[in-house]
Amino acid sequence: DAGPLSGPVVRGEGVYVAPSASGAVAGATMEEGRADRDIDPEAVAKLAAGARRLFPALQDAAVEARAGVRAATPDGLPLVGAGEAEGVLVARGARRNGWLLAPLVAEVLLDRLLGRPVSAAAAAFDTRRFGSQAS
Repeated sequence: DAGPLSGPVVRGEGVYVAPSASGAVAGATMEEGRADRDIDPEAVAKLAAGARRLFPALQDAAVEARAGVRAATPDGLPLVGAGEAEGVLVARGARRNGWLLAPLVAEVLLDRLLGRPVSAAAAAFDTRRFGSQAS
């Protein structure tokens, strides 16, 4: 059994299982300060065990691990606003909260494009808040 192919994302202690056309996808971990894509076998084992608790039918399912690197800033907020080149806007560094912040980031970018007043969110996301502009 490859787990759920459709339906809701199911969350448990330290793990979630999301359906996909090719079978269940379990996730996820994040370690601050890492810039490599090395797989941590212990983390994979914990996620697999958690997924099997939620879906016992996954007991004999094959496990394939993947790792990525998420762009992040020192304060955990994305960089949104002016880039180094004139006329360039950037939106980066949202870490794993990109999908949650997308509507707000889009609003900030639209305000910048249309020359509207800078909102409190725009100020908090400013690309110059660490002393220089993002590229």
